[in-house]
Amino acid sequence: MSDSFSFEVNDVFCIVGRGLVFRGDVQFGKLIPNQTVAFTLGDIDYSANVAFIELDRKIVQETVIGKEMGLLLTDFNIVEINDYYINAPTDEGMADDYPRLKDVLNIEYPFSLESSASI
Repeated sequence: MSDSFSFEVNDVFCIVGRGLVFRGDVQFGKLIPNQTVAFTLGDIDYSANVAFIELDRKIVQETVIGKEMGLLLTDFNIVEINDYYINAPTDEGMADDYPRLKDVLNIEYPFSLESSASI
């Protein structure tokens, strides 16, 4: 089945060494782990792999329309974003010298993630 997927993002944060978590609401369609999502921020096009999907603090195997969920994204098409979550400081005292994720991605909420992969 080929389905389009849309996810409205309300927050993004980093899990150091793992990836970036995009939290928001599923607008339509389904997504499963290992699919690719795409989004545009400013004038930069991004794509990334969905490593896992979270609902109510539990890992699930697919998204649910109308639910607030988290998507852990990895393997971005832009090396600087991969470097961001691998090299982010774990010590809060060092965080002042590290760029903020919002600034690196030039984020303005909300924005949408899209996918048209077959599941």
